[in-house]
Amino acid sequence: MRFQDWIKTLGFGGQSRVARLLDLSPKTVSEWMNLRRSPKTKARNAIRRISGGKVDFALFDIEYEQAIAEREEAIEAGTVA
Repeated sequence: MRFQDWIKTLGFGGQSRVARLLDLSPKTVSEWMNLRRSPKTKARNAIRRISGGKVDFALFDIEYEQAIAEREEAIEAGTVA
């Protein structure tokens, strides 16, 4: 299951709940959701533990790399969003 989909299954306040469980700021979890940053190994292990092993970071990594490439292309083209 994708990280973003797992957060959505938690319902309203899911991002905040995960942030509290991991002792992180909600902004950090939001940046992960919007593919702005990638969780570090320690956070990934904690997410796997609290999700019961449902989260597959291989999918996240692929989407994250695509998002980085798209942002870099936009910067080079001069159409930064």
